[in-house]
Amino acid sequence: MPPDCLCGSPAEFGAVDVLLVGLKTTANGELPGLIAQMERPPGWILLMQSGLGGEELAAGAAPGSLVVGGISDIACSKVAPTLVRHDAQGVVRLAPLEPTAEGEAACPCASWCGTWPSMAFAP
Repeated sequence: MPPDCLCGSPAEFGAVDVLLVGLKTTANGELPGLIAQMERPPGWILLMQSGLGGEELAAGAAPGSLVVGGISDIACSKVAPTLVRHDAQGVVRLAPLEPTAEGEAACPCASWCGTWPSMAFAP
């Protein structure tokens, strides 16, 4: 990632529509404080972690945001800085924390919440 795209704290993000959370689940206690530093709560908060439980913390810290939890089983390994090898087929599963009043059709991720083809990125 280019250094000019990095921020030292959430206060530097400015207004964002989507926040992708990749914290270790052991650091989830810090999540409300990190979200509170943002200019405004994001429209979406997508948590991609190795466990569950952060979704409720995110929802409490950002009322009105759509909170989506994600679990991945994509069999990847880091082979060098900025290089990830995809070893096998896999999926990312996404689901909103709370159903919307209008039902699944109102969830922006409803069309792909079940399984999402796995992806690995190398800049």
